[in-house]
Amino acid sequence: MNDLVSENGRMISVLAKSAEVEKWIDPYRGSISIGAVNGISSTVVSGGKKGIEQFTAICEKQGVKWKELNIDRAGHSPLMDTIRLPFLDVLKKIDYKTPKIPIVSNLTGLPGGETEMISPEYW
Repeated sequence: MNDLVSENGRMISVLAKSAEVEKWIDPYRGSISIGAVNGISSTVVSGGKKGIEQFTAICEKQGVKWKELNIDRAGHSPLMDTIRLPFLDVLKKIDYKTPKIPIVSNLTGLPGGETEMISPEYW
């Protein structure tokens, strides 16, 4: 599956609140997106090289610190869409069970329900 994902992606860590970053990436939607929110003022932006370069120019102009992550794939970005359906096909082969211990959803930050976390679409 690794060959299905573009190697033309980049990820950067931005020292800014996700709400601010959302505004700054708006002109580049479809090319870049928020990949993760790691803290109150720590946001990861992910996407194509050109979109990331344009975004970092905005960061420089705003005086916002950023750092490139050492990865050549743009995880959690539109560039990962090419892997979605083949990955879903693999996930459909797994026999899911209701968790026996409490588990917190990585999507909502809330305890996982008995049904949503046992479907291929969740993962």
